[in-house]
Amino acid sequence: MQEGESVCRNFIKRVITGAFLASGIVAIFTLCPRIATSALMSVLLAVCMWEFSWLMARIKPHLIDGPPLDLEQYALASLAAQWQFSSRSIVVALFALTMTIVVVAFFIGFYYLVGKDALSFDEETLYSSFVPYVAVSASAGAVCAGLSPTKVDAANIALGQVSFLVIILDTVLCPYEDTHCTYVIDSAFVLTCECILMGVLHLSTAATMKEAYIGLLLDQIGIVYLVGLVQILSNFVDLSAVSEGRKVVLVLLFAVWAADSGSYFTGHVLRWVGYTRYHKLAPHLSPNKDVEGTLGGIVFALAAAFIVTYVLNMATAAVTKTLLTIVAILFSRCGDLFESLLKRAADVKDSSQLLPGHGGLLDRVDALLFACVVFAVYNIHIQLI
Repeated sequence: MQEGESVCRNFIKRVITGAFLASGIVAIFTLCPRIATSALMSVLLAVCMWEFSWLMARIKPHLIDGPPLDLEQYALASLAAQWQFSSRSIVVALFALTMTIVVVAFFIGFYYLVGKDALSFDEETLYSSFVPYVAVSASAGAVCAGLSPTKVDAANIALGQVSFLVIILDTVLCPYEDTHCTYVIDSAFVLTCECILMGVLHLSTAATMKEAYIGLLLDQIGIVYLVGLVQILSNFVDLSAVSEGRKVVLVLLFAVWAADSGSYFTGHVLRWVGYTRYHKLAPHLSPNKDVEGTLGGIVFALAAAFIVTYVLNMATAAVTKTLLTIVAILFSRCGDLFESLLKRAADVKDSSQLLPGHGGLLDRVDALLFACVVFAVYNIHIQLI
């Protein structure tokens, strides 16, 4: 909450923001081509990895007893000096434009020179789906990589984008109507390869072994936390795009945002009535998160889930809806606490200032990333029966 802002005003702002984000995602999900969802997830991943890189850059000096973080330093600083540009925005924009052109040209050339006969999609799919996705992914990745603290962080973001592309190739290469089409691309194998490459990079660039090990550990946390969970969210939405499971996505979105607003509202109402016997969840991580707020969030989430399932005419048993929502919100609370752990270690309040008055994008999706795991498992279940 901003200083001097009333509780009611901040609550209304949260509700409006949640409704706006949910409406935007629902619009993309229901009205735009299937590949648009994957492109949105690619941008989400790039921005979250950028925010994560700055959190880790603040944590690392405390672990290796190094110099404090220079907030003016960024991955393209040396390139800006060579080009004699003082504006960070201009340097990053030129870099992103160049990288986008190079990456798009590479994939088009690869399609015609090497993979045209081997791949199962035609030129129309190439230019209507694959090239737009690559352009969006490359530009978002290049901007976030250029604004990251170091060149190693930039490489991590770039590898994250490549790994995400490989993992979600089913979206690009499979026919829209075929929900059973899959390419044999194991996500665990892709993430393992990314971790190995980052390990080699850290070992070859770090000044000491301690710095290399700590840098590698922090990056591996980010790879599993962000690349792993975002691809689960992306595949969950993608699998739902051509089935009744699309309704489950709507339940997930509204339940998570209702829980967030409900927890916030419950906490302030209890303080207003003079309630003092709070049961803290993890006071060393986030002193404002407690059992009472979590229960209030679950009540709001259940109300949202039942309303959405009623409006969408979903034939889901009340017990199933209740258990699914409760477990998902408990998982989402773990997501909140995990990000609180990262921010506490980095000694910051928000993951970034990207969203004025609301913190960073990672602050907005931390709960969603964890909750989507529960809904994804449930959606796979209903796809198989």
